[in-house]
Amino acid sequence: MQTVQYLCRKGQGSAHTNKMAQMLDVNPIWLERGVGPNKPYHLPHAPSQNSDYARVIQVPIINMADAINWQELSSKTGEFMLYAVTNSLPTDTEHLFAFEMQGESMQRDTGLSIPEGAMVIIAPGLEPQETKHKLALIYVEKDDKVVFRKLAKEPTETYLQTLKTSYNPEILPRLQPGDIVIGSMVSAVITGSLKF
Repeated sequence: MQTVQYLCRKGQGSAHTNKMAQMLDVNPIWLERGVGPNKPYHLPHAPSQNSDYARVIQVPIINMADAINWQELSSKTGEFMLYAVTNSLPTDTEHLFAFEMQGESMQRDTGLSIPEGAMVIIAPGLEPQETKHKLALIYVEKDDKVVFRKLAKEPTETYLQTLKTSYNPEILPRLQPGDIVIGSMVSAVITGSLKF
């Protein structure tokens, strides 16, 4: 037991934490920090040794409306979720954060849909064009609010589109010079997320 205590000092963790948690069948966050449930979080389809999953990380959950201040809030939040990071994630995982989707603007019956209650993982600074779905968290200066939208690029304009509405540049709001793209969606967890 002394070896485990040495390798996993409370609050510091170890490079071996995930492997030990798997061997002991415990939650790696609980093993590393002593907080949250001690039972492991099992992915709905557990990754095999040859899968694309690299590790499970703890991602801070912040309020979408306050996401313009994500750097300050990420370090102060007391609520986290576990997220299985893939090797193909197009960004550094250090600054990822999550928010809970509110409303039905990004929900539809077919195709990509982000329903109310889904946990959306955001990579700050990641350009939407570098992601598959081009969904981003944007601070709209004119309205002084944060929105989650698909960025639809045209040769001279970028439009903010909800998934609920069809693409029609004549009625869609445009990305304006004072607007800030906070980050892009790298994943959304609709079921099976673990918050503590």
